[in-house]
Amino acid sequence: MLGAAAAAMVSVVMIEAIRRLGRIEPGAAMGVVFTTMFAGGVLLLEQSDTSNVHLDVEHALYGNLESLIWLDAVGWSSMIDPQALAGLPIELPRMAVTLVVIALFILLFWRPLKLATFDEGFARTLGMRTGLLGMALIILAALAAEAAFDAVGSIIVIAMFICPCAAARLVTNRLESQVGWSVLFAAISAVLGYILAGYGPLWIGATDAVSAAGMIATVSGVILVLTALFGPHRRRSGAPSGIWHPGTSL
Repeated sequence: MLGAAAAAMVSVVMIEAIRRLGRIEPGAAMGVVFTTMFAGGVLLLEQSDTSNVHLDVEHALYGNLESLIWLDAVGWSSMIDPQALAGLPIELPRMAVTLVVIALFILLFWRPLKLATFDEGFARTLGMRTGLLGMALIILAALAAEAAFDAVGSIIVIAMFICPCAAARLVTNRLESQVGWSVLFAAISAVLGYILAGYGPLWIGATDAVSAAGMIATVSGVILVLTALFGPHRRRSGAPSGIWHPGTSL
């Protein structure tokens, strides 16, 4: 996790430096930095003893949600039982601590985050250190991805970073409501996807379950599609509703 935070900090500093020195757009600077760091990582792997290490695709992509079941727990008393706590999967407290840290950060810096995101220039006039705030936000995002990667794999991490947030944006224009909708869509995707992965094949006569990570990501994608089709704010605000023809005024 510290490695992910350090890499995120270095990336942010490099992106900002290239953007200012080269006077280019942030997206172009990000593309330069990420491709360069990816090439550097490949070079380091080839020059070290880790180049022959086999990376399990099942672990990297799908994770292992089944390993997160606390088999030694028999009730709330297990929370204070040392013997039961010894069997607690290490990923669970790690993700719980990450959740608490990120939630506290958002609660404490909600107004500065909102101002810096929507009007960085105005935030700077108020004396806010927008660069430091943005760097902290990216570092926390990297920590969240790192904490969840071992347990759930990259498929869920990427899907949960994108689909619930994008779906919430199509439901409401208020930022506070978007955060609530994002959490709700993520929870629905996790619960419904896990149930469908385990019992869905049985309902249609199959004998084996399917990947829980893949099904959760699929459900989140379906939610995004539904909001894109029927969401009340699926059109850009101020966009013309009809088809524009040459010679007509906008």
